[in-house]
Amino acid sequence: MGNSGITSEVTQHAASDVETESRPKGVYKTCWGNTWWSMIQHNKQRIYLGTFASPEAAADAYRLAKERLTHSSASP
Repeated sequence: MGNSGITSEVTQHAASDVETESRPKGVYKTCWGNTWWSMIQHNKQRIYLGTFASPEAAADAYRLAKERLTHSSASP
């Protein structure tokens, strides 16, 4: 629930994003172009990580989420 509307909307934008080769994984430019958002997929669920002022900040959020999710999945 919660972010499902946002996630659906941003996923549609991501599908049409033509800059896929020039941006880090999980980082997308907002449709208004002056901010970036980040999303990660885990256990077949998309997790919206937030909107950021730069692609670097969005990429940092993705890397941190990936680390946390990887460590939490590895724990017994």
